[in-house]
Amino acid sequence: MFEGRDFVVFSDDWGRHPSSCQHLFRCISEHNRVLWVETIGMRTPRFNRHDARRAIEKLRSWFNSSSAKIQTTARSSAPVGVVRYSPPMYPYYGHCLGARINDCLLPRLVRRKMAQLEMKRAIVLTTVPTTARIIGQLDGTITVYYRVDSFDKWPGHEARLIQRMETQAIRSANALIATSRRLIAGQAIDDKHTLVLPHGVDLEHFTSGGVEPDALSTVPRPRLMCAGLLDERVDLTLLAELAHMRPDWHIVLVGPRALEAVELEHRDNVHLFPAVPYADLPAWLSAADVLMIPYVRTVQTDTISPLKLREYLASGRPVATTRLPEVVREYGALIQVGDDATSFRDAISRALADSPDSASLRRQAVRKDTWVARADALCDFLAEVEKAA
Repeated sequence: MFEGRDFVVFSDDWGRHPSSCQHLFRCISEHNRVLWVETIGMRTPRFNRHDARRAIEKLRSWFNSSSAKIQTTARSSAPVGVVRYSPPMYPYYGHCLGARINDCLLPRLVRRKMAQLEMKRAIVLTTVPTTARIIGQLDGTITVYYRVDSFDKWPGHEARLIQRMETQAIRSANALIATSRRLIAGQAIDDKHTLVLPHGVDLEHFTSGGVEPDALSTVPRPRLMCAGLLDERVDLTLLAELAHMRPDWHIVLVGPRALEAVELEHRDNVHLFPAVPYADLPAWLSAADVLMIPYVRTVQTDTISPLKLREYLASGRPVATTRLPEVVREYGALIQVGDDATSFRDAISRALADSPDSASLRRQAVRKDTWVARADALCDFLAEVEKAA
């Protein structure tokens, strides 16, 4: 692990959703300084409640960024060693003028912030391809593109624009990191240092379980739970068919919603809950009879191994998922898989019949995958890249 180094990281809003990059730099920041630059999204803003709420959040962060204090009272707060910075940006990179404004303004603002913090020769890492044209302007020792998803395959994203930016980000960076093998496959990386760094897990946190949340006291068993962001990846049609086929099963969806779940909202055996604090999540997972990853099969989901998977396994609860290639490749022997509503129903039936003794096998499978271990692997890789630069 590095000690006494400076990092500049371009990524999501700290604490909004616990991302892999946040978990990694929570560990790294214990012995290093991190300037965490919160960027705008890549999707075209839409006229709905979710996007309006996000716009208000970003505006507030821009006005509060310069005076934000580092706190340690909650896991969503930035830890000691991390300085959150949310510079004002044009809200949509797909607009040519907006992209030029951001490409001109953002490096100046970040350099000014680095100067205030007396940061020099930092390691620069980005998870967002929109920063492709600016990461090389920060005088970093090395620049790293951390590919966490196929953003060009996401609904609502400008695929060609993101592909161009991602190609440029990979070309200009010293190294490429990806959370799965499929996210590296097909990239122009002949002369690049590469590392496949799968998601990790906070093992102690998710094995801790906890007291059943009061909010679930009125939800009968069996409870089939999916925790996390409800967005285009989730197969709402599959869940609606499942709820229809088995009215005695109760589907529990926990997390923020980026889309309307019209197919599910009026069903008696579907229960929608808002996001819960990260600290409370183990208690919710342990109160489920089966944990689900009911994702649509697309080019995008075929490349990912969801962060929640290892959290599910660490909880010890049985897991049922649609046939995501990376998930099946890594943990096929420990999970139940279904391709459509009928086979997914059968997968859940097998999971419900699973032996309690299997919980220890699921936990053992992710015991080596802690975020500390992942952060150590990342730092060892970055040290090698620096030596070769």
